[in-house]
Amino acid sequence: MNTVSSFGFKRPTLQSIVMLTLGFWLSASLLLDWVIMPSLYVSGMITQASFATAGYVIFWNFNRIELLAAGLVLTCVLALNQTQSNWRSGSLILSILLLAISLTTTYWLTPENVCYRNATKPI
Repeated sequence: MNTVSSFGFKRPTLQSIVMLTLGFWLSASLLLDWVIMPSLYVSGMITQASFATAGYVIFWNFNRIELLAAGLVLTCVLALNQTQSNWRSGSLILSILLLAISLTTTYWLTPENVCYRNATKPI
């Protein structure tokens, strides 16, 4: 009568870390794009001279958090590929793609890098 059943769906810890990290990343992106930036626009901060500095700091910090999240997801997917034989290789390709997109937006599409590349072009 006092038997406790241990039957249940057991998800690997690494898979839970991947899902939580992706959820955090998506929710942070939505918060930044749909709450913070429209709030700055409505409050009139975009017309002020300090907006460029504030926007750069916000996106600089967010891009670094994106890099950490993408690295964590790729690390967990690589570990899951080694430990579980039924793990899909498509997830590995998607996690590499997420890291590549994050690296591109952080180091290639930042305003500072774009201005520097345009200033050093020969005329």
